[in-house]
Amino acid sequence: MTVKFQNVLVLGATSGICQAVLQTLCADQCAFTLIARHETKLQSIAADLKVRGAKKVEVIAGDLSAVDGQAALIDRAWPKSQAFDLAIVAYGIMFEQVDCQSQSALTVQTMNVNAISRMTLCEILASRFLEQKRGTLIGISSVAGDRGRQSNYIYAASKAAFSAYLSGLRARLCKEGIHVMTVKPGIIDTPMTAHIQKRPFVVPPSIAAKYIVSGARSKRDVVYTPPIWGWIMLVIKHIPEFLFKKTKM
Repeated sequence: MTVKFQNVLVLGATSGICQAVLQTLCADQCAFTLIARHETKLQSIAADLKVRGAKKVEVIAGDLSAVDGQAALIDRAWPKSQAFDLAIVAYGIMFEQVDCQSQSALTVQTMNVNAISRMTLCEILASRFLEQKRGTLIGISSVAGDRGRQSNYIYAASKAAFSAYLSGLRARLCKEGIHVMTVKPGIIDTPMTAHIQKRPFVVPPSIAAKYIVSGARSKRDVVYTPPIWGWIMLVIKHIPEFLFKKTKM
């Protein structure tokens, strides 16, 4: 059965992938609640979504990576009188690997933002979905988390932690009728990846969004976007360690 969404909560709404997902969901005439740090960007995104057919768009400015403030943000976005059928966790950061190696604060920040804060946030969202006994939660992870590579292993570690977390959360919530989907994008042409040398299979956010929305509607557990990355990472994961450590990946 194909699912259509009506009320969507977006956490990290200014990310390039997330904006494309929102634009795709406008076909359902959804009502959106958007949370991110920069209110000016949120207002611009909200105006665009309304032009594209969104039923309603509300914005809340706040730092989702600040664990102590997450509950208050969700309380503002999700009053007891309202139900969301979809929540998307999409915020994150990425520093250069060499900078993380020399600056421990960047390593800590990477793990806190990409893994720990997302886990605590998803636990809050899980509680809300359990109260209403339905819903879909999408977590944006990365193919980088499938195997640590010398070129980005600290970022990869943060994504691996989040992917493992989502796997466990999915097993816990599926018994209650709540769907948890892990999204593993390859290199998507967004501002976050602007510093990365572009390679084959790099796609614009609109293509990634198509697979994400399709996966959510059909209740997929894990979505690689574009799908070719599932095969690429299958090969990479099975390279023997004695050979893998000699590569330049």
